[in-house]
Amino acid sequence: MRKIPLMISGALSLWLALPALTTAQEQDRAQEAIDLSQWDTEALYQGWRAEELMDTEVRGTAGEELGEVEDILFGPEGEVVAVIVEGGGFWDIGDTHFRVPWEDVEIAPGMEYVTVPVTEETLDQYSVFGEGWDAQETPRLWRASELIDDYASLTDVMAYGVVDDIIISREGEITAVIVAPDVAYGRTGPRAYPYYGYDYGFDPAANLYSLPYTEAETLDREAFAYDRMDKDLFD
Repeated sequence: MRKIPLMISGALSLWLALPALTTAQEQDRAQEAIDLSQWDTEALYQGWRAEELMDTEVRGTAGEELGEVEDILFGPEGEVVAVIVEGGGFWDIGDTHFRVPWEDVEIAPGMEYVTVPVTEETLDQYSVFGEGWDAQETPRLWRASELIDDYASLTDVMAYGVVDDIIISREGEITAVIVAPDVAYGRTGPRAYPYYGYDYGFDPAANLYSLPYTEAETLDREAFAYDRMDKDLFD
């Protein structure tokens, strides 16, 4: 695994530093949690992966290469708000970053590249420092990179694994978080879990994503098959 073997002590420190949930909070989370044995994951395969979009080539409307998708920006309800583009060396302005609203992003078939309506004249309109980008209060806008590769814990297991990917629906909303468990908790590959929202178990400051399940509830989880994702989603 990527983080678990080398950084258990770090995960332990993060775990111990987190505020303890009260009994009432634990009961509320248990009641809200979706029963994994009844959760149908088939619809997830009709969506797309955050990791697949990140690093994708970005082009302008004239076909010129502008850079690549560095990150995906989400709203507090898990909806895609924008993509963050890392541009380099075009229009004689050097390396830069800009944010393009999701409704202005066109994705090519097979997610081969994305097209954005950014020109030299309009670049200033796509500043990354727009509303909500650096807000400290919650709920706030957040980046895919804040969640991917975070530790994932269970209610009775500190370092269950790491967040491997985020699944997003055709409508642009998060439907699941994919967790790659440590080898101690299964060798079947990454597993899908429901996404409950920014304020539900997700602590970017601690690099921790807490799942409202026990180890026993995860034992029969089947691996999430990335190769079953809809390759023609944006055709």
